[in-house]
Amino acid sequence: MTQKKIGKYTIIKAIEQGGMGKIYLAKLRGQKQNIILKKLIVNRVDIKKRFEREARLMQMFRHANIVKVIDYFKFGSSFYIAMELIDGVSLDKLITMKTCIAPIIGILILYQVCLGLQYAHKKGVIHRDIKPANVLIRNNGQVKLTDFGIATPGNKDDRERLTKTGMQIGTPAYMSPEQLESSKHVDVRSDIYSLGVMLYEMMTGQRAFKSTFSGMNVLNICNGKYIKPEKHNSKIPAKIRAIIKKAMCNKKESRYRDMEELIKALHPFMKRYKAKKEITRQIKNYLSTKENT
Repeated sequence: MTQKKIGKYTIIKAIEQGGMGKIYLAKLRGQKQNIILKKLIVNRVDIKKRFEREARLMQMFRHANIVKVIDYFKFGSSFYIAMELIDGVSLDKLITMKTCIAPIIGILILYQVCLGLQYAHKKGVIHRDIKPANVLIRNNGQVKLTDFGIATPGNKDDRERLTKTGMQIGTPAYMSPEQLESSKHVDVRSDIYSLGVMLYEMMTGQRAFKSTFSGMNVLNICNGKYIKPEKHNSKIPAKIRAIIKKAMCNKKESRYRDMEELIKALHPFMKRYKAKKEITRQIKNYLSTKENT
């Protein structure tokens, strides 16, 4: 059987297909290591621009907690991104498997995501779509942030050209109130809000908000009206509940100001971990256990 070729890549198999793209397991010809090949299947100019922007942003990133983009190219009439293969599980699937993530493991996962986001923010990039599906966890315990497809570039002119006032882009359940109002006016605190929502879900196994743009759901998000996490899980430590509450505040002025401040809030939990390998080892061991806590 002849294997399909796309440019300099050999397709091993199709993995999944969504509304905008198709994902392949592939290999660069002459190389042994497998990679992920992401094909854009939507033929809209604005979507193509976002796809290309994701590739350009991620190509310039070099951080241990961000998925590495290897290549961006056009083949035939289609556009592709080649990126490193993460041998592990996405955070949304891990939450489904475990129901509730053990508190310290949730913090260790969040900490690694924060480091990746801190790097992106310093590069002038706001992710805008932080959610469990965009967090990948290697079998060795290393956490990687992916999918910068709707990220906001730091340059004001680029933001105004690529984002229209009132345009709602993202996943409603994880979007900040200001992002729901206008994607044009988000800053780093919008990503921090999404991290709070994600931590809430890790600790409870439940989403704080529904993933719809319904009037009631939007109103609940904007008013900060959600079931307290301890109502779902009484074992969540008070310090973690405090982090969730501050990060998820509907008034951005009352959230953590930046990633540095949020990372500082995580430090009390990190004192016993003197090296990165100790953090990844804890997560690796947790992935192989059947217990939730």
